[in-house]
Amino acid sequence: MLEQKKHNKQHTKQKILDASTKLISEKGYNSTTLQQIANEAQVSEMTVIRHFQTKENILLESLKMINPNSPYVEQFIATKATFNLDNDLQKIVEIIQDSLIKNKPYIITLIREKEFSDKIDKILPVDLLNVLTDYFTIMKEKEKIQLQLQPEAIAFNLLSNLIGMLILRIRFDDDIFGVSNEKSIEDFIKIFAQGLKR
Repeated sequence: MLEQKKHNKQHTKQKILDASTKLISEKGYNSTTLQQIANEAQVSEMTVIRHFQTKENILLESLKMINPNSPYVEQFIATKATFNLDNDLQKIVEIIQDSLIKNKPYIITLIREKEFSDKIDKILPVDLLNVLTDYFTIMKEKEKIQLQLQPEAIAFNLLSNLIGMLILRIRFDDDIFGVSNEKSIEDFIKIFAQGLKR
């Protein structure tokens, strides 16, 4: 019985988070009310208040849900990486891109809501940067990439480019300049890999 109650509470909390993410990414933080969130989540406004107290707390809790998928990248590198730069980058970028797309509503909210710009550090994927840095360090040791390049800079540039592409697609719609996301990513991987190779 206690376990069921805990499950129901978590389910309700998730419904509220999902509803707030949807509404805030569509309407903006300031234009979204607790009552609208409650209606979207199909709960009472008091239930929303009981779980989160304020709209800001809902947003801050939502930001914690952003997952850069570093464990999946790390698992791929540990178990399936071939240390063929083109092949590995294809899979690594696919994992990261899937995560960015999944987290698009939260990223939209952070971009739109200037008063939360100080919370941007909540989504900086430090763990993912470390995993990528380790991978590029191994590639450097294997002399698969240019020796003068710094693994930390490579990891940062890879992630920056992927996040930048997502932000441009958010700002200017998905088919910016008539280029599909898939084609953009495919060409990016070729260009990025070519720039790293010895």
